[in-house]
Amino acid sequence: MTAQAVGTRTHWNDRADGYDSAFRNDEARQRLLAAIVEEVPAGTARILDLGSGTGALTFLCERAFPVAAIVGLDPAPRMVETARRNAGDSRRVSFIEGPADALERFASHSFDAIVSNFALHHLTNEEKKHCAGEVFRLLRPGGCFVFGDQHAAHMGALDDRQRIHHLVDLLASKAHYYLEHAGFARMVLQLELLPKFIKEEGEIMVTPEFWTDALHAAGFQKVAVRVVEPEWLLHRVIVAES
Repeated sequence: MTAQAVGTRTHWNDRADGYDSAFRNDEARQRLLAAIVEEVPAGTARILDLGSGTGALTFLCERAFPVAAIVGLDPAPRMVETARRNAGDSRRVSFIEGPADALERFASHSFDAIVSNFALHHLTNEEKKHCAGEVFRLLRPGGCFVFGDQHAAHMGALDDRQRIHHLVDLLASKAHYYLEHAGFARMVLQLELLPKFIKEEGEIMVTPEFWTDALHAAGFQKVAVRVVEPEWLLHRVIVAES
């Protein structure tokens, strides 16, 4: 897949400039990031960050695991450029361009841990299942997959009324929450993305149970779901052990 083709897969390429500032005061996101890092075993030596964006989770892992080599993968070229600038002269962190479900470039059993945050809901449901299988292939025996994301309580067809009512209520409530707890920019971003969630245009939330089933089908034997407060935001960390 060419760099141009990869870049067209995500609408986040156009949001790279204001991404960090929009999320700077989002404490719910910070709790999610911290919960992911807490689930990665001490001594982990090689980590892949799927959908690394500007590098928030990547750099937390760099600090938490002082001997680890970490690769960040993101489909948005401008996000990758920003992450590389943020990395400065770090010798343990690298960023490359590519989608989270196209992992053929990496050899089997290449990583001790694979992490992700607020990224995998951008994949279609079939791509999510493919991603689960590729992650299982890439992990060494005994490795772990730890990812945080926003989830839904209901799934259904695009015109399913229960799904639509649930998402409108959930996302509008999130916008109110972000205005009070994260600031105006974060609230605006939430509202701007609402139509994409409803139409599933690169924003496709699933239930935690969807991921649990997909990970078991991929070969993971042990899968756990961790709630991150406030619970009603439906932010969850999912931990799968190979």
